[in-house]
Amino acid sequence: MKKVVVLALLFCLHVFAQQVTFKSRVLDEQSRDPLYKASVVILGKTTGTFTDIAGSFTIVVEAKEDPILKISFVGYETRYLPFHDLPDAQNGVILLKKIIIPSQSIIVTATNPELAEKYSSYEKIENKKIRENYTIQDIPQYLSTSPSTYWYSEGGNGLGYNYMSIRGFDQRRIAVMVNGVPQNDPEDHNVYWLDFNDILGNTEFIQIQRGSGGAIFGAPAIGGAINIVTGSGDTKPSVTLSSEMGAYNTKKYGLNLSSGLIDNKYSFTAKLTNTSSDGYRAKAWVNFTSYYLSAVRYDEDLTSQINFYGGPFSDGLSYTGLPKFAIKDKNLRKENYSWWEGKYSYTYQATRRNEEQEQFSQPHYELLNDYKFSSRIRLNSAFFLILGNGYFDYDGSGYSYSYYRLTPENGFSVKGNPDDLYTGNTLVHAMVENKQWGWMPKMNIRFENSELTAGAEFRFHRSYHYGTLRYANGAPEELTSDFKYYEYNAGKNIVSLFGHYVMPLSPNLRFMAELQITSNTYHLYNEKFVHNDFSITNTFMNPKLGLNYVIDKNMDCYVSLAQTSREPRLKEYYDAAEASDGSTKPQFELNTDGSYNFNKPLVQPESMSNLEAGGSVHYDNWDANGNAYLMVFNDEIVKNGQLDRFGQPKTGNMNKTIHYGIELSGHTTMIKDFDITGNISISRNRVLEGTSYVKYRPYPDSAKQVAAINLSGNTIAGMPSVILSIQGAYTYQNLLAKLNLKYIGSFYSDNYGSSLSSLLAQYPGCVSYPD
Repeated sequence: MKKVVVLALLFCLHVFAQQVTFKSRVLDEQSRDPLYKASVVILGKTTGTFTDIAGSFTIVVEAKEDPILKISFVGYETRYLPFHDLPDAQNGVILLKKIIIPSQSIIVTATNPELAEKYSSYEKIENKKIRENYTIQDIPQYLSTSPSTYWYSEGGNGLGYNYMSIRGFDQRRIAVMVNGVPQNDPEDHNVYWLDFNDILGNTEFIQIQRGSGGAIFGAPAIGGAINIVTGSGDTKPSVTLSSEMGAYNTKKYGLNLSSGLIDNKYSFTAKLTNTSSDGYRAKAWVNFTSYYLSAVRYDEDLTSQINFYGGPFSDGLSYTGLPKFAIKDKNLRKENYSWWEGKYSYTYQATRRNEEQEQFSQPHYELLNDYKFSSRIRLNSAFFLILGNGYFDYDGSGYSYSYYRLTPENGFSVKGNPDDLYTGNTLVHAMVENKQWGWMPKMNIRFENSELTAGAEFRFHRSYHYGTLRYANGAPEELTSDFKYYEYNAGKNIVSLFGHYVMPLSPNLRFMAELQITSNTYHLYNEKFVHNDFSITNTFMNPKLGLNYVIDKNMDCYVSLAQTSREPRLKEYYDAAEASDGSTKPQFELNTDGSYNFNKPLVQPESMSNLEAGGSVHYDNWDANGNAYLMVFNDEIVKNGQLDRFGQPKTGNMNKTIHYGIELSGHTTMIKDFDITGNISISRNRVLEGTSYVKYRPYPDSAKQVAAINLSGNTIAGMPSVILSIQGAYTYQNLLAKLNLKYIGSFYSDNYGSSLSSLLAQYPGCVSYPD
């Protein structure tokens, strides 16, 4: 966050009859640009002046009265400075914070934005650091040096489809926001970073909270919450052209325009970039065009900002994973086959075709407002609209005529049983259209010794999905490109209310209480061919309590206790895109007549109790942070060891689980010109109570049987026990050199842990499936 620095250039130059002539300059701390026409007045008097084009001002004060100077500038925080506290010419510096347009991430600009952050493990990455470190990498890669965080990329070079985890919880269970507006897809909870590529180029700061995501940080979250806050432009006009190049024919070109502050009232920013790369893996190319447009108006009590960002993109699909033997081969691991066969060697059905690609565009529209009713009451508001439209074409070989509805009942001349006939070289065209809109108001009220923030979220999502066949070898002659083998609409309504209250219990001890009530309703309707239309509502009450104790100006500690519940994905209730032939069933109980009881789902929401305790020490040239956590789940939604056709883990409920660990981080600049940062996380993630069922054949020709496997005590899939990160930076004049080291301990892709080998021997050919 930018700040204002009042630098005393000349102090006590002239003293006559107790009058002092005070001269200073008003500057932007980060850019060191002068702030023209900043107001400087003596409180309670009509005496005042404005800064000139160099940011300089001169004012005469009566020193014996110890007057208070009020220094203000549109878009910046106003400060009241007693004359005896003003700095001298040698070492005086006063830091004032610039007021960023208050997005939903910040409580309000009138209060201390760090207030809610003192009750959990928290990190804040400022614009200055982002400018130093950001080049072309996507957000998961950029944040991978944060504590307890790791990431991976489908294409292998950090562009395109990227995924991150916090404490082993994947991004579906992390609440991700831009300016407080949720970015997790309402249906499948995933985060598609491609939809706001290069947003880091316009980011003011990033907030990262680990553990239970409280209402003050956004929607309910299990693994943590990430909020990306975009900026409102520079204080002076500028035009910037940029060009970057890297390995695998990676290129990035950018144009950044800023109007500066016009008439102390308006500011406009525009940024356009194009990023392209051939990709690390074969045919994993990307072509991103991104834009960010922002307009700000500053009034005395109202600040308004309009943001428009997004950009169309296209990319080559590369979702099929790699077997272990291929990862160890420098050439094989760059391949991008449709699928792999074999354990120690490989054959493949077909090389990924050039036609397997996607095109999509999802522009974001935001209207952010901050209204100051009084010195104690502010209203913060965000209206938003998100529109998405696009397709992806992928390999659909290996599925029957029946799956694609190529049957006589649908007008196709088929010789033989459609269940036993298969198309070859099939290319599926999957289309999706979605729109999401909503309003997120937030009111902050400051009392004499306490503070209340209350807010709401009203969010609505609608989508349209269908699939056709681009082509398929051996398909009936009647097949046309507009024949849809699945088609349905989906939606979700989200209504949430929350309150966040902070009060002092003593001069050094603060108490925080928070309550969120959220209700969300899934809709699946207009399913054209199977007709499994339904609605299902989940309502949760998520409380949080915390204490923060300030030991001294350099040390503080905290403890918090939270309860968080989260609904399953829509696909976990019913995967309508895979149900064209009726083989994929809705996950609901059956009525006596064989119909589905859509009021009784088989998959349950997950519920977590989260205890956090930690502290921090901060000095001029070093700081350290420590945190311990305990997370106990009922019905945790975990990876079950299987993948869907797009390489994404399938999931299911586990009865009882536990996660606990410690997180340590530190930073030092004690060695001249060197900046060293490091963190380590050590955790244990175990099944307390859970069962997996496997189908197996006792003998090659025997019928399949079912066995129940007790998973109690096993390690949970996807959860490494050790994550270590160290970064070193060396600065000399205008040269910056950095070295990053990352270590991620081993982890399992299923919940069988070390018992998998014995399981395979005991149950030949076993295939697990959720309970």
